[in-house]
Amino acid sequence: MEETRSPDPHHIVLYDIPSIIPGRPWSPNTLKARYTLSFKRIPFRTVWVELPDIEKTIKALGGEPTSVVGGRSMYTLPVIKDPSTGTVISDSFKIAQYLDATYPSLPRVLPDNTAALVAAFDAAFLQTLMPVALFGVAMAADGLNPVSKAYYLATRARRFGPDFEKAFTVGNPKRDEAWKALEQVLSNVDRWYAAGSGCYLMGDSPCFADFIVAGRVKCMQYVVDEDMWGKAREWHGGRWARLIEDLDKILVV
Repeated sequence: MEETRSPDPHHIVLYDIPSIIPGRPWSPNTLKARYTLSFKRIPFRTVWVELPDIEKTIKALGGEPTSVVGGRSMYTLPVIKDPSTGTVISDSFKIAQYLDATYPSLPRVLPDNTAALVAAFDAAFLQTLMPVALFGVAMAADGLNPVSKAYYLATRARRFGPDFEKAFTVGNPKRDEAWKALEQVLSNVDRWYAAGSGCYLMGDSPCFADFIVAGRVKCMQYVVDEDMWGKAREWHGGRWARLIEDLDKILVV
């Protein structure tokens, strides 16, 4: 594990996954928690945990698994530890609920009893992305440090097949097909945004639902090449580039 900034015993600790560029957050799931802490202006520090060390790290903290697959408990990041209460929380949505409840005087990311609606949005958004999910899984590997990349490829190969990432290498038609499909998939989400009256899903202030979308888009920015990202910046009137550029103004790294 590696820690950023000088340890402060009063600061919340965010456990995140490192990338090949030190200090660069990339995981769409941990970014949701990072956006939440940043938006609420809660001081925090980051502990970077490589993929093979996640389970033992969370168990040592006393954190809970986020799911059970095939009878096995799965431990995933993000996780936060709040020294002011001694609480350890797993899962980005539960983290958002906890921070809103524990620090009610700060800006809320789930305002006006919208938690159920945002949870439904999250499920709908993930379902929308399903046609291009494997493309995203394959592209993410190259952004990881060697120890995490080896673990990532081995665990995903058991799930998707030994050559899953080769289907999306440069020059493979499936790569171009998946990229076009991603643009079409995001056109559905663009219509959701267009139905509102502000630049965010709930108006002029971001909420957790925006962090869900921005986390995926920012991950895409990091894992695709410059040419692909240059094209994605223009999709849907530049909506996705504007979204992460606006949220970059608050994001604490």
